[in-house]
Amino acid sequence: MAFKNLDSPLYFRAAIAAAQIERIGDYRHAAQTWSKAARYSRNPLNQTWSEHRADFCLMQIEREKLKKSGYVADSAEIYSII
Repeated sequence: MAFKNLDSPLYFRAAIAAAQIERIGDYRHAAQTWSKAARYSRNPLNQTWSEHRADFCLMQIEREKLKKSGYVADSAEIYSII
């Protein structure tokens, strides 16, 4: 059976769910779901994309913590964390 972009239907299901969760703003759950999508993927490009989205979601959690504390960082400080 051929799948679009030679990837698993499990990947597409997880990626769609992760994107929806991310749009809601539940970044911790989105990061977990993106990681699951990366594990399900058979395509190296989709694996990389999913891993980067998971990292982005984790970074968003840190940014939200900083916003709540009232701390304003410049971009150099933010990127030094990565």
